[in-house]
Amino acid sequence: MPGKPEAEPQPSLRQYCSWRIRWPMMMWTSRLPRNRAICLAATKMVSTLAEAGEGVAARRGYSHFFIMHTYSESILPNKLRVITSTHVDSWINFMELWVNAGSRHENAGGLGYAHILEHMLLKGTKKWPTPYLLGLEKDRIGVYSNAQTNLEKISLTINGLSKYKDRMMHVLAEQALNSIIDEIALENEKKVILEEYKKSADDPVRHIARISQMNFFENHPLGKNILGNPESIKAVTQDSLLAYHHSFFVPSQTALIISGDIKHGEAYDMASKYFGGWKDVKSKNNFQNFRLNNHSFFEKRDISQFHIAISYNTTGVELSKRQLALSILANYLNFGYTSPLMQELRIKNGLVYQINIMNGRYVDAGRFSIQTSTTEPQKVIDIILETINSIPDKLTPSLFEEIKNQYIDGLLVNMSDFEKEISFLGTNFILRGKMSSPADTLKEIESIDRDFLMDTVKGFFVEERRHIAVLGPCQIF
Repeated sequence: MPGKPEAEPQPSLRQYCSWRIRWPMMMWTSRLPRNRAICLAATKMVSTLAEAGEGVAARRGYSHFFIMHTYSESILPNKLRVITSTHVDSWINFMELWVNAGSRHENAGGLGYAHILEHMLLKGTKKWPTPYLLGLEKDRIGVYSNAQTNLEKISLTINGLSKYKDRMMHVLAEQALNSIIDEIALENEKKVILEEYKKSADDPVRHIARISQMNFFENHPLGKNILGNPESIKAVTQDSLLAYHHSFFVPSQTALIISGDIKHGEAYDMASKYFGGWKDVKSKNNFQNFRLNNHSFFEKRDISQFHIAISYNTTGVELSKRQLALSILANYLNFGYTSPLMQELRIKNGLVYQINIMNGRYVDAGRFSIQTSTTEPQKVIDIILETINSIPDKLTPSLFEEIKNQYIDGLLVNMSDFEKEISFLGTNFILRGKMSSPADTLKEIESIDRDFLMDTVKGFFVEERRHIAVLGPCQIF
């Protein structure tokens, strides 16, 4: 809910709607605020999530999950979202700050800035002005700290024992808000990032993933190389990086997500203490219509295998149910020993060692990609396309239910892992601009039937929405 949560012991509405699903409705509503309008809205929310949580959980046999996890959301006056998952049996905390400031927001003269900024946020702050002093503060409390960049976000991570949670959030806030981006440290880090760029280019698995994405989204912000290029990396300055930070590091585009041993009210108070003075400014999102480059792409390289990426233009967040259907489909195609791609490509024909599927979800677009490597590229491409064409015949109603249940089970297994749980909550924040709990997702998954999945396959897995990229020793098309 927006604003400061109710004081303990009165939990937030989201708390009522998640782990207390086993309590009678009377118990929930009797402890909610007495204002009639709020009570009516609260009852509606409780009823909706109770159906998603209690009903689905009872049928699927995982009610215990919602007893052990409490999902809550509040918004500070400066529009920073505070999202928590309280684990009743934990003594550690994972904290991450997710900022809608990924590489898609860079302009033509600032390619790679988001990734460079990610590096520099770990290199010194006003309170701890050198990498050594910042590292020393972290080492004293034994925490793990890192940062990541992708096309749509920069995230900062810190995790450790819950007794240090206040100091952990202090470090997180210092890095996000008070990094000094020292010129000497920046010049050194630019050399490090150039080495990272070369390493990525030398790795054919990473390179095919990157060039297929860039060619698929040609002339679109999602087609940018997260690492930038050598020229843009060398050209970045302290001033240009600070300008990028000022433009996109704003509280209204940010979520503080905490999983572990923490109550939501406590997290809100700590966030107010360390992030409450963060001023909001208008941030421009770089969204535009996407037209697929569906021409095949080949890059020659003197390597022993052909690396292949077959991608399909799917959908953005406005069709979230379609995105979930595609995730179920990815599970069918390539989860486990008995999946059709594993059976056809590796077990029966010995053509590949590994197959990867990525259901890329973005705010305004989507890309479903199958990636592998082989010495017989045409055979592999033919088998992949035949396997996709056979989905309506091979994915029977009973098998569909098995795969759907398997996907739900996998989701809940992931939610028991702090890092994956925060990734789930953070990704949904970036896509939707607010918290979406596992209960919300489970309800949406429950509504997907085989007919809906087949309609999704029919709509997206067609030649005009397909793009094939190959990296290898000789031309194949």
